Amino acid sequence: MKKLRLRYLVLLIIISICIFEVFRFFYPVRIQQIISQENMDKIYISYLAEGKTTAYLVQMNHKSQISEMMNILDSVSYTRGIRSAYYGTYRNCLYMTIVNRDLSNYSINISEDGKLVSPKRLFQARGSFESYFNDLVEWMEKYGAIQPIERIDANPSPDTI
Repeated sequence: MKKLRLRYLVLLIIISICIFEVFRFFYPVRIQQIISQENMDKIYISYLAEGKTTAYLVQMNHKSQISEMMNILDSVSYTRGIRSAYYGTYRNCLYMTIVNRDLSNYSINISEDGKLVSPKRLFQARGSFESYFNDLVEWMEKYGAIQPIERIDANPSPDTI
């Protein structure tokens, strides 16, 4: 009788954990839970579009810049994805390195199809994300300064080594 109760208890715990994980997986996540806007100093952005990469630097001098970016990203909610199943994208993409005033840096990648990759997780935007991505690109072009990308010679001459 006690073994039967123990089995039911273990089964109930396992089912509860599974229900919790499914709920957590599909529960919408807001951008503030993914990106910390506290102490944001600057953002280095590499914009990859149609095989061409353009580098931008956005200095976060005003709170309005941060809030405008966060409002664009907060227009949609995100669900958690399975990171091991993410193999990149063939769409336009923003690679952002966020530098905080306390020198704690982190990177996120945002693709046009709504995938957001943070250091620990993959998130998927719920619904269509292309218009929000275009708004984010416009924000980047408005506040960002284009940075030169240094080219690395794949075949250096022997006298430069």
